[in-house]
Amino acid sequence: MSDLSLLMVHADDHQPVLDRVADGALARAGEGGKAPGYLWDEGGEPNDLHAQRWGILAPEGRRGDRLLEIVAPLVAHRREQQGGEPVRVYRVPEKMSAGEAAQWKKTVFRPQRELDVEVPRYQLILGDLHEVPLSLQQVQGSDGYVGRLAFDSDDDYAAYVAKVLRWERSPAPEVQGRALFHTVHDGSSATEIGYHALVRPGVSMLRERMDRGQVNADQVVESGDADPDPQGLLNAARIDRPAFLFSLSHGEGPPRRGWRSADDQRLGQGAMSFGRGGRIRGEDLRDAVFLPGGVWFMLACFGAGSPSESAYQHWLEELGALGHQQARPQAALAGIPKERPFVAAVPRAVLASPNGPLGFIGHVDLAWTYSFRELDQRAASRPAKFMGVLRSALKRDRLGIGLRELSRYLGQANQELTDLADEERARGIVADAARRAQKAHLWMLRQDLAAYVLLGDPAARLPLAEPGGATGRRPGDARGAELHSRTPSIAAMNPRRTSSPSEARSPSAATPEPAPLPLAIDPLERAIGRVLAGESLRQVALEHGVESDALRSAAKRYRAGGRRALGVPEG
Repeated sequence: MSDLSLLMVHADDHQPVLDRVADGALARAGEGGKAPGYLWDEGGEPNDLHAQRWGILAPEGRRGDRLLEIVAPLVAHRREQQGGEPVRVYRVPEKMSAGEAAQWKKTVFRPQRELDVEVPRYQLILGDLHEVPLSLQQVQGSDGYVGRLAFDSDDDYAAYVAKVLRWERSPAPEVQGRALFHTVHDGSSATEIGYHALVRPGVSMLRERMDRGQVNADQVVESGDADPDPQGLLNAARIDRPAFLFSLSHGEGPPRRGWRSADDQRLGQGAMSFGRGGRIRGEDLRDAVFLPGGVWFMLACFGAGSPSESAYQHWLEELGALGHQQARPQAALAGIPKERPFVAAVPRAVLASPNGPLGFIGHVDLAWTYSFRELDQRAASRPAKFMGVLRSALKRDRLGIGLRELSRYLGQANQELTDLADEERARGIVADAARRAQKAHLWMLRQDLAAYVLLGDPAARLPLAEPGGATGRRPGDARGAELHSRTPSIAAMNPRRTSSPSEARSPSAATPEPAPLPLAIDPLERAIGRVLAGESLRQVALEHGVESDALRSAAKRYRAGGRRALGVPEG
């Protein structure tokens, strides 16, 4: 019999809440599910902000006004990266059901009365789950690149913005990042299944692909032993280059007698459990050097946050009503907040830390082994979907693109569920036990995948030096060599001064600081000359080893005001 395991332990004794749930019961419990979403055109250059655009979803009212003021420097920076085009800001209500979120998207965000040229594919949500609902993030994430910033203090928002700008203006000198894996071997079935079905084959897969030059990493490092200890992970994450960390553990749910208060729950729920070895909570990471400039994918219950209601609630309650007491639905659902939903303390702490990562991917709900160990036909481990997220980040894709690797599989599960339901209606099929089990497994897979979210700016990326491009430098390092292009010299073109771009619709009227040049001024001027002469911007950018959006922005500024507009003295 195949078993389904939950990645959550009690916060007091670190014993798994549900170590095993009988597979056979799912056939009776898993009917139904949310309506599927559909993806829009995936064409174009995903990393090009000028083509894809970047926007903000902020709460209505004074709180949203304040958050927009704080992130104004990031808005100005992204506006510059998208060629001076205005940054769209959407104000949203604090509560929406899934259906209401879908209607908001259709009527406000993408009414489709004209082409979606200015609609931002990259969307940064500001505010915690009670300020901008999780339902909206999930709906927007069905076809967009969506991330969220949620902190307790204004200073933490400002600290994250400063960190992103610092790394983007002064990236690391290394061209390759590092892949880190950490498994908490606490003896439970869930972590054992996760290690053998996901981590071990994933590590092998990446090492093989790295040897072929298909994974942009200098090393794939695995840590975690039979005697779990938080210090082992803290040591591994104290690294001198941008890295992607994938951790597998239980997340802490409520103690057996429940949380003492809502504040206590917000501080402790979703903490990373090391079994008898202890835990890592947000307060342990705020001042630590932990994955600086990196990305953390934490696979654990409530790792990213806790929703106002669990997507699994109805089937767990039905499972208990059917007499399957080993499921203990009350224990699994005890972690659902009674006051308000929230982003977990661990990602809040590391994202606010100046020595922490730029992005965090985790689960906002109960996390099962389902997302990598599918059971709809027969037990099958599918680690590639998670390794795709890691590979995307290491090759310097923007972080929102990596999360879409999981969304693609969510779309597949949606389609299978839709096809099964349509076939039953069209042919009058009465589902037998095997078919009900297949639908239940697909439904579980769909819900598990839908609960992964990105915390952080979806347009951020691992701050690595561009291959063949300008050498990066660490934040605060005034040095950093500039690459001289191998492009042959062409006749200089006299720039024609035009009117300046209109001001962005941003919360700040301050003039943005000039963006750093993607090349030394002489080769950059030659590249701009070719673009202004009518050559393909994409081809010129490729030959010079720079990104299309950076070259486009530089060309637009140069055309408006020559070298002076680029921050370089004339002559």
